[in-house]
Amino acid sequence: MPKVILVLGMLWFYFITGGVAQAQTVKVIDAQSKAGIEGATLVWEDQLLFSDERGEVELPKNSIQDSITVKHFAYKSLTTSFQQIVEDGYLISLSINPLSLNEVVISVNKWEQRKEDIPNQILSISKRDIDFLDPQTAADILSASGKVFVQKSQQGGGSPMIRGFSANRILLMVDGVRMNNAIFRGGNLQNAILLDAHAIKQSEVILGPGTVIYGSDALGGVMDFHTLSPKITKGDKGIWEGNATVRYASANAEKTGHFDLSFAKGKWAWLGSVSFSDYDDLRMGSRGNESYQRLSYVNRINGQDSLITNDDPNLQRFSGFSQLNLLQKIRFQPQANLNLQYNFHYSRSSDIPRYDRLIEFRDELPRNAEWYYGPQLWSMHQLEGSYLSENKLFDRVKWNLAFQQYEESRNDRRFDSTILRERTEQVDAFSMSIDFEKEWSEKSGLYYGAEAIRNKID
Repeated sequence: MPKVILVLGMLWFYFITGGVAQAQTVKVIDAQSKAGIEGATLVWEDQLLFSDERGEVELPKNSIQDSITVKHFAYKSLTTSFQQIVEDGYLISLSINPLSLNEVVISVNKWEQRKEDIPNQILSISKRDIDFLDPQTAADILSASGKVFVQKSQQGGGSPMIRGFSANRILLMVDGVRMNNAIFRGGNLQNAILLDAHAIKQSEVILGPGTVIYGSDALGGVMDFHTLSPKITKGDKGIWEGNATVRYASANAEKTGHFDLSFAKGKWAWLGSVSFSDYDDLRMGSRGNESYQRLSYVNRINGQDSLITNDDPNLQRFSGFSQLNLLQKIRFQPQANLNLQYNFHYSRSSDIPRYDRLIEFRDELPRNAEWYYGPQLWSMHQLEGSYLSENKLFDRVKWNLAFQQYEESRNDRRFDSTILRERTEQVDAFSMSIDFEKEWSEKSGLYYGAEAIRNKID
Protein backbone atom coordinates (compact mmCIF):
# COMPACT_ATOMS: atom_id res chain seq x y z
CA MET A 1 0.00 0.00 0.00
CA PRO A 2 2.78 2.55 0.83
CA LYS A 3 4.29 1.89 -2.63
CA VAL A 4 0.92 2.55 -4.27
CA ILE A 5 0.56 5.81 -2.34
CA LEU A 6 4.09 6.79 -3.29
CA VAL A 7 3.45 6.09 -6.98
CA LEU A 8 0.17 8.04 -6.93
CA GLY A 9 1.92 10.87 -5.15
CA MET A 10 4.65 10.96 -7.80
CA LEU A 11 2.05 10.92 -10.56
CA TRP A 12 0.14 13.75 -8.89
CA PHE A 13 3.35 15.75 -8.48
CA TYR A 14 4.19 15.15 -12.14
CA PHE A 15 0.71 16.19 -13.18
CA ILE A 16 0.97 19.47 -11.24
CA THR A 17 4.59 20.32 -12.00
CA GLY A 18 5.10 18.58 -15.31
CA GLY A 19 3.66 21.64 -17.07
CA VAL A 20 6.69 23.66 -15.95
CA ALA A 21 9.19 21.15 -17.26
CA GLN A 22 8.77 23.10 -20.48
CA ALA A 23 8.33 26.82 -20.93
CA GLN A 24 4.76 27.88 -20.22
CA THR A 25 2.98 31.01 -21.42
CA VAL A 26 0.57 32.72 -19.04
CA LYS A 27 -1.57 35.76 -19.78
CA VAL A 28 -2.21 38.71 -17.48
CA ILE A 29 -5.70 40.12 -18.07
CA ASP A 30 -8.04 42.81 -16.78
CA ALA A 31 -10.53 41.13 -14.46
CA GLN A 32 -13.40 43.18 -15.88
CA SER A 33 -12.73 43.56 -19.61
CA LYS A 34 -10.65 40.35 -20.00
CA ALA A 35 -8.21 42.32 -22.18
CA GLY A 36 -4.49 41.60 -21.97
CA ILE A 37 -2.42 43.94 -19.78
CA GLU A 38 0.87 45.15 -21.18
CA GLY A 39 3.79 45.98 -18.86
CA ALA A 40 2.74 43.84 -15.86
CA THR A 41 5.67 42.66 -13.71
CA LEU A 42 5.91 39.05 -12.48
CA VAL A 43 8.32 38.31 -9.66
CA TRP A 44 9.35 34.73 -10.49
CA GLU A 45 12.04 33.29 -8.20
CA ASP A 46 14.94 35.75 -8.61
CA GLN A 47 13.77 37.10 -11.99
CA LEU A 48 11.54 39.95 -13.12
CA LEU A 49 9.33 39.07 -16.09
CA PHE A 50 7.21 41.54 -18.09
CA SER A 51 4.04 40.99 -20.09
CA ASP A 52 4.07 41.91 -23.79
CA GLU A 53 1.49 43.84 -25.86
CA ARG A 54 -0.99 40.99 -25.56
CA GLY A 55 -0.40 40.56 -21.82
CA GLU A 56 1.50 37.29 -22.32
CA VAL A 57 4.52 36.19 -20.28
CA GLU A 58 6.72 33.19 -20.97
CA LEU A 59 7.79 31.50 -17.73
CA PRO A 60 11.27 29.95 -17.50
CA LYS A 61 11.74 26.24 -18.08
CA ASN A 62 12.09 23.78 -15.22
CA SER A 63 11.02 26.28 -12.58
CA ILE A 64 8.77 25.54 -9.63
CA GLN A 65 7.61 28.26 -7.28
CA ASP A 66 4.70 28.37 -4.89
CA SER A 67 4.45 32.15 -4.56
CA ILE A 68 4.28 34.50 -7.58
CA THR A 69 3.71 38.24 -7.23
CA VAL A 70 2.17 40.25 -10.10
CA LYS A 71 2.33 44.06 -10.14
CA HIS A 72 1.14 46.88 -12.39
CA PHE A 73 0.89 50.59 -11.60
CA ALA A 74 -2.81 50.77 -12.57
CA TYR A 75 -3.89 47.54 -10.85
CA LYS A 76 -3.88 46.00 -7.41
CA SER A 77 -0.89 43.76 -6.76
CA LEU A 78 -1.63 40.04 -6.62
CA THR A 79 0.22 37.16 -5.00
CA THR A 80 -0.75 33.71 -6.24
CA SER A 81 0.71 30.27 -6.90
CA PHE A 82 1.57 28.42 -10.08
CA GLN A 83 -0.94 25.71 -9.20
CA GLN A 84 -3.69 28.35 -9.01
CA ILE A 85 -2.60 29.80 -12.37
CA VAL A 86 -2.86 26.32 -13.93
CA GLU A 87 -6.34 25.83 -12.47
CA ASP A 88 -7.38 29.23 -13.89
CA GLY A 89 -6.35 28.19 -17.38
CA TYR A 90 -2.97 29.94 -17.36
CA LEU A 91 -4.67 33.29 -16.74
CA ILE A 92 -3.85 35.90 -14.10
CA SER A 93 -6.68 38.38 -13.47
CA LEU A 94 -5.88 41.81 -12.00
CA SER A 95 -8.38 44.30 -10.58
CA ILE A 96 -8.07 48.02 -11.30
CA ASN A 97 -6.69 50.14 -8.49
CA PRO A 98 -9.17 53.04 -8.16
CA LEU A 99 -6.55 55.24 -6.47
CA SER A 100 -3.91 54.87 -9.19
CA LEU A 101 -3.04 57.63 -11.65
CA ASN A 102 -2.68 56.10 -15.08
CA GLU A 103 0.64 56.84 -16.75
CA VAL A 104 -0.19 58.31 -20.13
CA VAL A 105 2.30 57.76 -22.93
CA ILE A 106 2.19 60.34 -25.69
CA SER A 107 4.13 61.22 -28.82
CA VAL A 108 4.28 65.01 -28.75
CA ASN A 109 7.95 64.87 -29.78
CA LYS A 110 7.26 62.05 -32.25
CA TRP A 111 8.52 59.56 -29.64
CA GLU A 112 6.65 57.85 -26.84
CA GLN A 113 7.27 59.63 -23.54
CA ARG A 114 5.77 59.89 -20.08
CA LYS A 115 3.26 62.71 -19.78
CA GLU A 116 5.04 64.25 -16.79
CA ASP A 117 8.18 64.65 -18.90
CA ILE A 118 6.43 66.93 -21.43
CA PRO A 119 6.35 70.71 -20.85
CA ASN A 120 3.27 71.22 -23.07
CA GLN A 121 -0.29 70.88 -21.86
CA ILE A 122 -1.56 67.62 -23.35
CA LEU A 123 -5.01 66.15 -23.77
CA SER A 124 -4.88 62.38 -24.20
CA ILE A 125 -7.98 60.35 -25.09
CA SER A 126 -7.58 56.59 -24.71
CA LYS A 127 -9.38 53.76 -26.48
CA ARG A 128 -11.39 53.13 -23.32
CA ASP A 129 -12.54 56.77 -23.31
CA ILE A 130 -13.48 56.57 -27.00
CA ASP A 131 -15.47 53.37 -26.45
CA PHE A 132 -17.29 54.99 -23.53
CA LEU A 133 -18.09 58.17 -25.50
CA ASP A 134 -19.18 56.12 -28.55
CA PRO A 135 -18.85 59.11 -30.92
CA GLN A 136 -20.42 59.28 -34.37
CA THR A 137 -17.39 60.94 -35.99
CA ALA A 138 -13.76 61.63 -35.13
CA ALA A 139 -14.64 65.30 -34.62
CA ASP A 140 -17.09 64.25 -31.90
CA ILE A 141 -14.21 62.59 -30.02
CA LEU A 142 -12.55 65.99 -29.64
CA SER A 143 -15.80 67.76 -28.82
CA ALA A 144 -16.73 65.28 -26.07
CA SER A 145 -13.37 65.82 -24.37
CA GLY A 146 -14.53 69.23 -23.13
CA LYS A 147 -11.13 70.77 -23.94
CA VAL A 148 -11.52 71.41 -27.67
CA PHE A 149 -14.32 73.49 -29.22
CA VAL A 150 -15.64 71.98 -32.45
CA GLN A 151 -17.57 74.20 -34.87
CA LYS A 152 -20.25 72.43 -36.92
CA SER A 153 -21.98 74.13 -39.82
CA GLN A 154 -23.62 70.85 -40.82
CA GLN A 155 -23.82 67.22 -39.76
CA GLY A 156 -20.90 66.20 -41.92
CA GLY A 157 -18.61 68.71 -40.31
CA GLY A 158 -16.42 69.38 -37.32
CA SER A 159 -13.76 72.09 -37.36
CA PRO A 160 -11.69 71.97 -34.14
CA MET A 161 -10.61 75.20 -32.49
CA ILE A 162 -7.77 75.40 -29.96
CA ARG A 163 -7.33 78.65 -28.03
CA GLY A 164 -8.77 80.69 -30.87
CA PHE A 165 -6.82 78.95 -33.64
CA SER A 166 -8.46 76.76 -36.26
CA ALA A 167 -8.21 75.43 -39.83
CA ASN A 168 -4.72 75.75 -41.31
CA ARG A 169 -3.27 76.93 -37.98
CA ILE A 170 -3.87 73.53 -36.37
CA LEU A 171 -1.99 70.45 -37.52
CA LEU A 172 -4.01 67.28 -38.06
CA MET A 173 -2.01 64.04 -38.05
CA VAL A 174 -2.84 60.35 -38.39
CA ASP A 175 -0.34 57.59 -37.56
CA GLY A 176 2.48 60.15 -37.58
CA VAL A 177 1.65 61.60 -41.04
CA ARG A 178 0.38 65.16 -41.49
CA MET A 179 -2.97 65.54 -43.24
CA ASN A 180 -2.62 69.30 -43.70
CA ASN A 181 -1.98 70.25 -47.31
CA ALA A 182 -1.79 73.30 -49.56
CA ILE A 183 -5.60 73.70 -49.90
CA PHE A 184 -6.18 73.96 -46.15
CA ARG A 185 -7.70 77.44 -45.94
CA GLY A 186 -8.13 79.96 -43.15
CA GLY A 187 -11.86 79.21 -42.83
CA ASN A 188 -13.33 76.22 -41.05
CA LEU A 189 -12.32 72.78 -42.33
CA GLN A 190 -14.15 69.47 -42.07
CA ASN A 191 -11.23 67.09 -42.67
CA ALA A 192 -11.37 65.61 -39.15
CA ILE A 193 -14.41 63.53 -40.15
CA LEU A 194 -12.35 61.71 -42.78
CA LEU A 195 -11.03 59.49 -39.99
CA ASP A 196 -12.94 56.46 -38.75
CA ALA A 197 -13.92 56.98 -35.10
CA HIS A 198 -14.21 53.20 -34.61
CA ALA A 199 -10.63 52.60 -35.81
CA ILE A 200 -8.97 55.14 -33.50
CA LYS A 201 -7.18 53.64 -30.51
CA GLN A 202 -5.85 56.90 -29.07
CA SER A 203 -5.97 60.62 -29.72
CA GLU A 204 -3.56 63.23 -28.42
CA VAL A 205 -3.98 67.00 -28.57
CA ILE A 206 -1.20 69.49 -27.90
CA LEU A 207 -2.97 72.55 -26.50
CA GLY A 208 -0.51 75.16 -27.72
CA PRO A 209 2.22 75.78 -30.29
CA GLY A 210 4.00 72.74 -31.68
CA THR A 211 5.90 74.58 -34.39
CA VAL A 212 9.38 73.59 -33.22
CA ILE A 213 8.71 69.92 -33.98
CA TYR A 214 5.99 70.09 -36.64
CA GLY A 215 6.32 73.42 -38.48
CA SER A 216 4.31 76.62 -38.88
CA ASP A 217 0.93 74.95 -39.45
CA ALA A 218 1.06 73.73 -35.82
CA LEU A 219 0.91 77.31 -34.49
CA GLY A 220 -2.34 76.71 -32.62
CA GLY A 221 -1.80 73.07 -31.66
CA VAL A 222 -1.51 69.51 -32.89
CA MET A 223 -4.13 66.75 -33.07
CA ASP A 224 -2.48 63.35 -33.46
CA PHE A 225 -4.72 60.31 -34.07
CA HIS A 226 -3.38 56.76 -33.71
CA THR A 227 -5.40 54.03 -35.41
CA LEU A 228 -5.65 50.32 -34.68
CA SER A 229 -2.45 48.38 -35.34
CA PRO A 230 -1.69 44.66 -35.75
CA LYS A 231 0.21 43.02 -32.90
CA ILE A 232 3.08 40.57 -33.27
CA THR A 233 2.72 37.39 -31.21
CA LYS A 234 5.23 34.82 -30.07
CA GLY A 235 5.19 31.31 -31.42
CA ASP A 236 4.13 29.76 -34.71
CA LYS A 237 0.46 29.42 -33.84
CA GLY A 238 -1.75 31.83 -35.76
CA ILE A 239 -4.10 33.99 -33.68
CA TRP A 240 -7.29 35.64 -34.97
CA GLU A 241 -9.09 38.50 -33.26
CA GLY A 242 -12.14 40.48 -34.32
CA ASN A 243 -14.61 43.14 -33.22
CA ALA A 244 -17.98 44.20 -34.57
CA THR A 245 -20.26 47.13 -33.77
CA VAL A 246 -23.77 48.01 -34.93
CA ARG A 247 -25.46 51.22 -33.82
CA TYR A 248 -28.68 53.13 -34.40
CA ALA A 249 -29.32 56.69 -33.21
CA SER A 250 -32.81 58.19 -33.24
CA ALA A 251 -31.72 61.87 -33.45
CA ASN A 252 -30.62 61.48 -37.07
CA ALA A 253 -31.65 57.89 -37.83
CA GLU A 254 -27.98 56.96 -37.88
CA LYS A 255 -27.21 53.44 -39.06
CA THR A 256 -23.58 52.47 -38.49
CA GLY A 257 -21.78 49.16 -38.89
CA HIS A 258 -18.13 48.47 -38.09
CA PHE A 259 -16.01 45.34 -38.31
CA ASP A 260 -12.30 44.79 -37.79
CA LEU A 261 -10.28 41.59 -37.98
CA SER A 262 -6.62 40.89 -37.22
CA PHE A 263 -4.33 37.91 -37.66
CA ALA A 264 -0.83 37.32 -36.26
CA LYS A 265 1.61 34.50 -36.78
CA GLY A 266 5.33 34.55 -36.15
CA LYS A 267 6.96 37.62 -37.66
CA TRP A 268 3.87 38.73 -39.59
CA ALA A 269 0.66 40.46 -38.51
CA TRP A 270 -2.31 41.86 -40.45
CA LEU A 271 -5.31 44.02 -39.59
CA GLY A 272 -8.32 45.05 -41.63
CA SER A 273 -11.17 47.40 -40.71
CA VAL A 274 -14.31 48.63 -42.46
CA SER A 275 -16.98 51.09 -41.27
CA PHE A 276 -20.07 52.48 -42.97
CA SER A 277 -22.38 55.14 -41.59
CA ASP A 278 -25.60 56.55 -43.00
CA TYR A 279 -27.03 59.68 -41.38
CA ASP A 280 -30.54 60.89 -42.19
CA ASP A 281 -31.86 64.41 -41.60
CA LEU A 282 -31.07 65.64 -38.10
CA ARG A 283 -33.91 66.33 -35.67
CA MET A 284 -33.13 69.22 -33.33
CA GLY A 285 -34.47 69.54 -29.81
CA SER A 286 -37.85 71.22 -29.33
CA ARG A 287 -36.33 73.68 -26.86
CA GLY A 288 -33.41 74.64 -29.10
CA ASN A 289 -32.60 77.92 -30.77
CA GLU A 290 -35.42 78.80 -33.16
CA SER A 291 -32.99 80.40 -35.62
CA TYR A 292 -31.81 76.90 -36.56
CA GLN A 293 -35.30 75.62 -37.40
CA ARG A 294 -36.09 74.58 -40.96
CA LEU A 295 -39.29 76.52 -41.57
CA SER A 296 -39.22 75.97 -45.31
CA TYR A 297 -37.05 74.42 -47.98
CA VAL A 298 -36.49 74.75 -51.72
CA ASN A 299 -37.76 72.19 -54.21
CA ARG A 300 -37.21 72.54 -57.95
CA ILE A 301 -40.47 71.87 -59.82
CA ASN A 302 -40.71 72.05 -63.62
CA GLY A 303 -37.39 73.85 -63.82
CA GLN A 304 -38.43 76.49 -61.27
CA ASP A 305 -37.41 76.86 -57.61
CA SER A 306 -40.39 76.63 -55.28
CA LEU A 307 -40.48 77.39 -51.56
CA ILE A 308 -42.14 74.56 -49.65
CA THR A 309 -43.36 74.90 -46.05
CA ASN A 310 -41.76 72.37 -43.72
CA ASP A 311 -44.43 70.49 -41.76
CA ASP A 312 -41.88 69.71 -39.02
CA PRO A 313 -39.59 72.75 -38.45
CA ASN A 314 -37.41 70.81 -36.00
CA LEU A 315 -36.44 68.37 -38.75
CA GLN A 316 -33.41 69.79 -40.55
CA ARG A 317 -34.30 68.61 -44.03
CA PHE A 318 -31.50 67.81 -46.48
CA SER A 319 -28.82 67.59 -43.80
CA GLY A 320 -28.04 63.87 -44.06
CA PHE A 321 -25.01 62.17 -45.61
CA SER A 322 -23.16 58.84 -45.61
CA GLN A 323 -19.52 57.78 -45.28
CA LEU A 324 -17.34 54.72 -45.92
CA ASN A 325 -13.98 54.08 -44.21
CA LEU A 326 -11.46 51.31 -44.93
CA LEU A 327 -8.21 50.51 -43.12
CA GLN A 328 -5.58 47.90 -43.95
CA LYS A 329 -2.25 47.30 -42.17
CA ILE A 330 0.50 44.72 -42.66
CA ARG A 331 3.35 44.43 -40.15
CA PHE A 332 6.63 42.54 -40.45
CA GLN A 333 9.12 42.18 -37.60
CA PRO A 334 12.15 40.19 -38.84
CA GLN A 335 14.00 40.78 -35.57
CA ALA A 336 13.24 42.24 -32.17
CA ASN A 337 14.80 45.64 -32.86
CA LEU A 338 13.43 46.16 -36.38
CA ASN A 339 9.80 46.82 -37.27
CA LEU A 340 8.28 47.48 -40.73
CA GLN A 341 4.65 48.28 -41.47
CA TYR A 342 2.49 49.22 -44.47
CA ASN A 343 -0.74 51.18 -43.85
CA PHE A 344 -3.61 51.98 -46.21
CA HIS A 345 -6.42 54.40 -45.36
CA TYR A 346 -9.46 55.17 -47.50
CA SER A 347 -12.43 57.44 -46.84
CA ARG A 348 -15.31 58.51 -49.07
CA SER A 349 -18.39 60.53 -48.22
CA SER A 350 -21.54 61.35 -50.13
CA ASP A 351 -22.54 64.96 -50.89
CA ILE A 352 -22.63 66.88 -47.59
CA PRO A 353 -25.21 69.73 -47.46
CA ARG A 354 -24.09 72.99 -45.81
CA TYR A 355 -27.10 73.43 -43.54
CA ASP A 356 -26.28 76.91 -42.22
CA ARG A 357 -26.25 78.30 -45.78
CA LEU A 358 -29.58 76.67 -46.59
CA ILE A 359 -31.43 78.51 -43.82
CA GLU A 360 -30.14 81.99 -44.77
CA PHE A 361 -32.89 84.34 -46.00
CA ARG A 362 -32.88 87.72 -47.74
CA ASP A 363 -36.07 89.67 -48.46
CA GLU A 364 -38.09 86.71 -47.12
CA LEU A 365 -36.56 84.40 -49.75
CA PRO A 366 -33.77 81.85 -49.37
CA ARG A 367 -30.35 83.11 -50.47
CA ASN A 368 -29.33 79.66 -51.69
CA ALA A 369 -31.33 76.92 -53.34
CA GLU A 370 -28.36 74.53 -53.09
CA TRP A 371 -25.13 74.57 -51.08
CA TYR A 372 -23.20 71.38 -50.50
CA TYR A 373 -19.75 69.89 -50.33
CA GLY A 374 -19.16 67.29 -53.00
CA PRO A 375 -17.93 63.83 -52.04
CA GLN A 376 -14.80 64.05 -49.91
CA LEU A 377 -12.24 61.47 -51.04
CA TRP A 378 -9.06 60.68 -49.13
CA SER A 379 -6.62 57.80 -49.44
CA MET A 380 -3.17 57.25 -47.97
CA HIS A 381 -0.42 54.73 -48.59
CA GLN A 382 2.17 54.72 -45.83
CA LEU A 383 5.37 52.78 -45.18
CA GLU A 384 6.78 53.21 -41.70
CA GLY A 385 9.62 51.56 -39.84
CA SER A 386 11.67 51.77 -36.68
CA TYR A 387 15.07 50.46 -35.65
CA LEU A 388 16.67 50.25 -32.22
CA SER A 389 20.45 50.29 -31.94
CA GLU A 390 22.52 51.99 -29.26
CA ASN A 391 25.41 53.77 -30.99
CA LYS A 392 27.07 57.18 -31.01
CA LEU A 393 24.49 58.74 -33.32
CA PHE A 394 21.18 57.39 -32.01
CA ASP A 395 19.44 54.87 -29.82
CA ARG A 396 16.29 54.73 -31.93
CA VAL A 397 15.39 55.84 -35.42
CA LYS A 398 12.07 55.75 -37.26
CA TRP A 399 10.99 56.80 -40.72
CA ASN A 400 7.79 57.50 -42.61
CA LEU A 401 7.04 57.54 -46.32
CA ALA A 402 3.51 58.53 -47.33
CA PHE A 403 1.45 59.34 -50.41
CA GLN A 404 -2.00 60.89 -49.98
CA GLN A 405 -4.71 61.79 -52.47
CA TYR A 406 -7.48 64.29 -51.72
CA GLU A 407 -10.50 65.41 -53.69
CA GLU A 408 -12.88 68.04 -52.37
CA SER A 409 -15.47 70.33 -53.94
CA ARG A 410 -17.86 73.12 -52.99
CA ASN A 411 -21.08 73.66 -54.91
CA ASP A 412 -23.72 76.39 -54.60
CA ARG A 413 -26.65 77.81 -56.54
CA ARG A 414 -28.60 80.95 -55.71
CA PHE A 415 -32.38 80.83 -55.39
CA ASP A 416 -34.05 81.15 -58.83
CA SER A 417 -30.66 80.91 -60.56
CA THR A 418 -29.87 78.40 -63.28
CA ILE A 419 -26.11 78.53 -62.61
CA LEU A 420 -24.49 76.02 -60.27
CA ARG A 421 -21.02 77.13 -59.22
CA GLU A 422 -18.59 74.28 -58.64
CA ARG A 423 -15.04 74.41 -57.32
CA THR A 424 -13.17 71.08 -57.28
CA GLU A 425 -9.69 70.62 -55.87
CA GLN A 426 -7.45 67.58 -56.15
CA VAL A 427 -4.19 67.20 -54.25
CA ASP A 428 -1.42 64.61 -54.43
CA ALA A 429 0.64 64.93 -51.26
CA PHE A 430 4.04 63.28 -50.89
CA SER A 431 5.86 63.30 -47.54
CA MET A 432 8.88 61.66 -45.99
CA SER A 433 10.39 62.05 -42.54
CA ILE A 434 13.11 60.52 -40.40
CA ASP A 435 13.50 61.03 -36.66
CA PHE A 436 16.30 60.10 -34.28
CA GLU A 437 16.53 59.86 -30.52
CA LYS A 438 19.69 59.75 -28.44
CA GLU A 439 19.66 59.47 -24.65
CA TRP A 440 22.85 60.37 -22.80
CA SER A 441 21.43 59.93 -19.30
CA GLU A 442 18.12 59.86 -17.44
CA LYS A 443 18.03 63.66 -17.47
CA SER A 444 19.46 64.52 -20.87
CA GLY A 445 18.89 63.51 -24.46
CA LEU A 446 18.54 64.76 -28.02
CA TYR A 447 15.75 64.56 -30.60
CA TYR A 448 16.53 65.45 -34.20
CA GLY A 449 15.30 64.65 -37.68
CA ALA A 450 14.19 65.92 -41.08
CA GLU A 451 10.97 66.11 -43.09
CA ALA A 452 10.20 66.82 -46.75
CA ILE A 453 6.75 67.58 -48.20
CA ARG A 454 5.53 68.12 -51.75
CA ASN A 455 1.98 68.93 -52.86
CA LYS A 456 0.68 68.76 -56.42
CA ILE A 457 -2.59 70.64 -56.90
CA ASP A 458 -5.23 70.58 -59.64
